Amino acid sequence: MSVPPPLPEFTYPDQLQRFSVAPAIYLAKNPTLSGIIVSGVVVHAFPDPLHNGPAINRVLIVQRAATDGFPLLWETPGGGVDEDDESILSALQRELKEEAGLVMGRVIDLLEEGTEWKVKGGGKWRKVTFLVSVGDDGGAFADREPKVVLNADEHVDHVWASWDEIERRECQGREIVFAYGEGEEIALRGLRLAADGANGGLRVE
Repeated sequence: MSVPPPLPEFTYPDQLQRFSVAPAIYLAKNPTLSGIIVSGVVVHAFPDPLHNGPAINRVLIVQRAATDGFPLLWETPGGGVDEDDESILSALQRELKEEAGLVMGRVIDLLEEGTEWKVKGGGKWRKVTFLVSVGDDGGAFADREPKVVLNADEHVDHVWASWDEIERRECQGREIVFAYGEGEEIALRGLRLAADGANGGLRVE
């Protein structure tokens, strides 16, 4: 079995340094946790359909496989942090590549760190969600749609949804129901933060 090539380096702001540590270090500082889930909110600016207005920001959401938990519901791409991941942020880059075929070039900001749930056998898992940018080799897609390649064992469909489409829970003829109660709000939060960044209001240093 061939070993995939290493992913390129990515950048992140100083305020996210606490996530650039080995999972064991993060868990040691949070002893009530037994595991970590990471998720990436990817926002891309698409041209106006009529080509006469400002670009429309859309967020990538993926549909869970029928054989998985929360079958056929929607989420932002992500997954579990492994013990041998170099860091929590490295796990995020790995999951985005494995689940959506996208190369994370930059972690822009933290969106959410408060979602936790109990698991069988005791302990809790925490989900941490970030706003990220992607590209062919970690750079940005300036003039075209990022190519999404799904892992069919985990996801069966994807859409790039606008703010209005998420709010009305319909995009490209699909009914959009998120797998987790906070999923919709976090996707909208990512769109809002991306818009603030485009207007010079996003802190990224």
